[in-house]
Amino acid sequence: MDYNSIIAKLEEYNYVSFDIFETLVYRSVGCSKNIFKEITERQKEYSACIPETFPIDRRLAEQKARNFLKKEVTLNQIYDFIEGYDDNQKNQLINLEKVFEVDCCIANKKMQKVYNYCKQKGKKIFLVSDMYLSKKQIEKILYKCGYSGYCELYVSCEHNASKSNGSLFKLVVDECNIKPSELIHIGDNIKSDFFMAKMSGIKAIHLANDYNRFSNNKWVMSSDDEYVYSVMNSFIEASLKTKDSYATFGYSCLGPMVLGFCKWLNKKIKEKGIKNVVFFAREGKFIKRAFETYYPDYDFNINYVYVSRKSLAVASILRLNTFKEIRKMLSLRSRENVKGFLYNLNMDSDEKYIDKLKSKGINLEDSIDTEIFENFINDTIEDIRAKARENAEIVIQYFKENHMYEKVAIVDIGWSGTMQNAVAKICQDNEIDIELHGFYFGVRRQSKKNRYVNSYKYGFLYDALLDDRLEDFCRSMNGLLEICFAADHGTTLGYRISDKKVVPILGPEEMPPLMKKQIEIIQDAAIEFLLDVKGNSILNSKEYSRDVAFANFARVGGYPKKKDFKIFKDFIVNNVISTGLIERHSYLEYVVSPKLIKRDLMLSGWKMGYLRQLIKIPVPYFKLFKFIQKYKN
Repeated sequence: MDYNSIIAKLEEYNYVSFDIFETLVYRSVGCSKNIFKEITERQKEYSACIPETFPIDRRLAEQKARNFLKKEVTLNQIYDFIEGYDDNQKNQLINLEKVFEVDCCIANKKMQKVYNYCKQKGKKIFLVSDMYLSKKQIEKILYKCGYSGYCELYVSCEHNASKSNGSLFKLVVDECNIKPSELIHIGDNIKSDFFMAKMSGIKAIHLANDYNRFSNNKWVMSSDDEYVYSVMNSFIEASLKTKDSYATFGYSCLGPMVLGFCKWLNKKIKEKGIKNVVFFAREGKFIKRAFETYYPDYDFNINYVYVSRKSLAVASILRLNTFKEIRKMLSLRSRENVKGFLYNLNMDSDEKYIDKLKSKGINLEDSIDTEIFENFINDTIEDIRAKARENAEIVIQYFKENHMYEKVAIVDIGWSGTMQNAVAKICQDNEIDIELHGFYFGVRRQSKKNRYVNSYKYGFLYDALLDDRLEDFCRSMNGLLEICFAADHGTTLGYRISDKKVVPILGPEEMPPLMKKQIEIIQDAAIEFLLDVKGNSILNSKEYSRDVAFANFARVGGYPKKKDFKIFKDFIVNNVISTGLIERHSYLEYVVSPKLIKRDLMLSGWKMGYLRQLIKIPVPYFKLFKFIQKYKN
């Protein structure tokens, strides 16, 4: 139920009661049993000696206490029934549990807005909770979460009454001297907060919390990872402040993936003793923003470097002698045309070369896979190398101005490491002593051969040399991944000298204004997630493996629902030309020419998104894509 619907129901009532846990406040770790696990995991911080079985022992003790005493129990009474612990351990655990309850509780922002509305309207507010914590302890939690101005707090264990049997509701109306019909109650428990309230003659509003709405139940991970994933998603559910679909995606999907990467990156940089870190344009701009947000006190040089395949291409071919060597260096595919080849070498605007090509009968749209074009490049190689020599001097100066010397970390979204190869080649050709370590979200199999001395690549989600299990899955959504890291400037075309310093020459920004705004919302929400995690001691202490960090993004990218498809359906991917992320032909065109389905699927930057909007119903999209890919020819 949304805010406006709740407010509409509250308007006619002067007396309002709220449940507390999972209504006004959330535990950022999820259910109470996760608190017991956290106490066990973090006992060393408190110089405690707690058995590994404590989470189970604590739950069993509560069951025994309730069964034996036949009443609402207190925290101390629960620990009276815990077996195998001495009095010192029990007291220590009671205090730790109190500390953790306060530490992990955060305000439910949606309900806090409702609560504040009631305060502003002068309504009498009562708080009612079936809980083993004392009133004093719950007051600490409420104060920490920003709740004040209520008339009274009723806790089941202090009155030996509960909502679950209606007796606590009776106590509230009797003590306040009001009729049950004058009170409206809001809570999440369908029995205690809704049915028992109504059976007591009280109007009730049920809050249906969907704790699994972000979870990826198709994702396989270890038991330890499953626990961290559960805690993370509980925190997301508790902390998310908006219903905007773009912000929700950024907070719940992009945020965790970037958090995992930043933690991994920071660890790797320290392990290798790297003091110079450069984030490559354009995807590196958002990665740099995220890293500096989460690690503001870094102790190494950080720079954002404007580079592109095009801006480095000319300088990287200084020592090359043939068309085939250039083509290999630039990783050009067979479908590349002459125009694209010239563009990569900054020759596309030189009329001299255009005229020579025309004189030999070569058109700009022709494939580069022709003997006549290969001979043309081989005949022009000296001119090309002269341009490369001139360009290399400016590029090397730019490297030095941005601390690209000695041991350097290159950070980018990744895939083949083409720009790192270009940097390594330029430095090698110009006898510059440098050690390059590239840190990426993914490193493809085709790049596992290390062409250059002292140039290394590492992948967070997948790594060709370590674990490429996720490579095909990630490659099926490359466009979706890249869009989320899009920068607010055009590609780097080259460099020029201004006031004795090198400045980049940028192309026009390609993103449509609406898409730019939507990506800003996604990225801002991801940053908000990082800040929220950083401010929570429990979440901040966790390690986020690639399986945990990627799971929510993988749920949207790999198993999209209709609402996920709607978010990105109009997005475009920018390379040399702009194409729709999931662009497709009409059903009629597919009937006339079924081969168009294969073509559109293989060109799509989000294969599963394309199949989702084509088929409309849930199917194993990735398996279907792999089947079509296998028989694409």
